[in-house]
Amino acid sequence: MVASSQNQWLSRNCPSPKSNSKGTALGRHMMLVRIISAIIGLTMSAASAYSAGLPVTITVTPQSLNLCPSSAEKALIVVQNNGQTPIRNVCLTFFSNGPVETMFPAITPVFDQVSAKKHISCQGIAVPLLPKGGSFSTLADVKLNSYSVTDSALYFQASYQFGEPPDVIPAIAVGTLTIHGQVMPNDETMKVEAKADFASLHEKKKGHLVLTITNGSSDYLILEKLAASSLSFANVNPLVENEALPLTISPQSIVAFQYVIEAKDKVIPGRYVGLVDVDARTSCGVPLHRVTDYTVTLGVFGQSELLTTIGVPSLLFLPGVLILTLWMLLWRFGGIRVGFLAGGKGANDFFVAVKDPEFWLLGITFSLLIFAFSAYLPGIGYQQPYQLADIAYLWGISLGVGLFLYVVMLILDRLLEKYRQQLVAAKEKKEADRILTSDDDVLTAINRMKLRGFSIQNLQRVKSQDSANSFKGFRVWSDNDGVTFWVVPPIKCKKLKEQLYEDLDPAGKTDTATLEESLTELAKESGAEIDWFGNGKLIGPKEMKPSEFLKTEDYFNFVNEE
Repeated sequence: MVASSQNQWLSRNCPSPKSNSKGTALGRHMMLVRIISAIIGLTMSAASAYSAGLPVTITVTPQSLNLCPSSAEKALIVVQNNGQTPIRNVCLTFFSNGPVETMFPAITPVFDQVSAKKHISCQGIAVPLLPKGGSFSTLADVKLNSYSVTDSALYFQASYQFGEPPDVIPAIAVGTLTIHGQVMPNDETMKVEAKADFASLHEKKKGHLVLTITNGSSDYLILEKLAASSLSFANVNPLVENEALPLTISPQSIVAFQYVIEAKDKVIPGRYVGLVDVDARTSCGVPLHRVTDYTVTLGVFGQSELLTTIGVPSLLFLPGVLILTLWMLLWRFGGIRVGFLAGGKGANDFFVAVKDPEFWLLGITFSLLIFAFSAYLPGIGYQQPYQLADIAYLWGISLGVGLFLYVVMLILDRLLEKYRQQLVAAKEKKEADRILTSDDDVLTAINRMKLRGFSIQNLQRVKSQDSANSFKGFRVWSDNDGVTFWVVPPIKCKKLKEQLYEDLDPAGKTDTATLEESLTELAKESGAEIDWFGNGKLIGPKEMKPSEFLKTEDYFNFVNEE
């Protein structure tokens, strides 16, 4: 527009060379001076206008907006003519460097107030004439279309013309509206951490769980829900009941909450994982959900120390180990030792040691049997909760069972020992009953023959070698492999009742059993006198050397009537 005005002025004040063909050099000089003067005048006029400042300003209220995605707010835009002359052909438009939009009218045709011959187009709000000191305003709906990484700006631009024709000057005024958008929530927006302030927790004891929530965003968060789940054998409750929710968490800040963890009366020792659910939302209403876990170690008071002291790897094996240990303790008292628990015949050591695999084999077996057959024992080792009192009860039951079994084994051992002694005595008696003595009477000697299985037919008739001490008798057997032999004299039987004697004639008996029976019956029923038929130095059973007697062919009876 400035260039067009200059051309019009030159056409009026500077005639072309063809119109003054007779001009002199002075004329040409004058024309040059006029051209320079016109240019200087136009330049000074424009400089004067700009030096006074642009007449139009744009004011945006408010200067910034906090917007959430898909939400809209209104802003007031005021275009003010601060100049001393009217301005013409005002066109208010906008542009942005972010995902921001505003509602403006469609393209509006405006009549050009300068040329009065044509229309101009405005893709915004058009005002043909704005008098000096005048203004116009509009409300714009500003909307954020999506999340943004940084702040955005909405620029309002008013293009206009000022000055009197032909000195009309185009100009532009700009106003700015800053948009603080919501950043897309991420892992750093809200961090949740839960940590117990204790290493382990025993039955009926309390500990604290600290829950921290960090707002890592530049916007505030609204905490709506906290929920800590209880553990299998522990209750989890907030330290402060009825915590005030919802709670606003300022940007870049941390809030903390405390929970009380109380172990139940009975627990199963081990590591347990608990969960805490946190629900919140951003200032734009975006829901946030976080789940964090924490670890709690539960145990029974004194259990670890007890097992470490006695060297038992698990409570499951405790009963059997206690039983065997009690037996080893009682074994130290020699008077109540169980013989078959010795390490060997006549040994002074217990049959197993703690380091032996047999010890653990028996201990585990006893433990499993106790747990399998006792419905009143706590189910330690079988995924049932227990406490220190249950361990003490199990300890006492195990010792009681061990003592009972030891007493039973001691009684059995004493009974077996007594039985063994009786067997030995019986064997010795049996052996003694089979051995002849010089004091044996007839019936006793016959009974020993019977016990020995000696047949009467094996009796060998002998007589003395010394005629001075002559005797005759029967050789029976040797107890020392032929070094000496037993020799018995014949038997004499004095009958009292003839008839009975004839029925029980002992002389006709061929074996020791029937002979003994016959002689015993005679002595009992008829009162018969039965004795040795002593002769010479042989008056009863006598142990002789082979050199003292000779085998004889003389016949004489073993049982003789008198």
